[in-house]
Amino acid sequence: MLSDDRFDPTQENDFMMDLQNKEIDRVKSLDSGYGCVYRYKTNGIGKRVKVDCYTSGDCGTNIRNGETGEYYKLKVGSKDEDRLFKISLANGELRTKNGGSILFYDSPEQCERHLYHVISDDMKEKWLEKRSLYLQEIQDRKLKQ
Repeated sequence: MLSDDRFDPTQENDFMMDLQNKEIDRVKSLDSGYGCVYRYKTNGIGKRVKVDCYTSGDCGTNIRNGETGEYYKLKVGSKDEDRLFKISLANGELRTKNGGSILFYDSPEQCERHLYHVISDDMKEKWLEKRSLYLQEIQDRKLKQ
């Protein structure tokens, strides 16, 4: 028979989950590009949730995905930025140790899902054009070699 004993040391319990969450938060706090913001899941109606964010450093550092924290081989301040969708949270709500407020994403849709924010179709089209030009330049350079 299965037991729902919250104090059974062989089962997960609230105490262990709290310890794990605190340890995860402690490790995140050591990351100079880590910060968080709070968003409403559905247009200001509904539950307010904590959203973890990862900023990249200064010019010349590797670009980092704003949602996952993954580092890319692309550099901040280079033409390679055009490959990614980037936004700046310039209202001061995102506080990181590296002082960054710019978030990079693989696409506008990733940004929308991550920050619970709708991005206009016009802005998406402009980004697609910019990204297409960048990819075409890369392709042209490869053909010339």
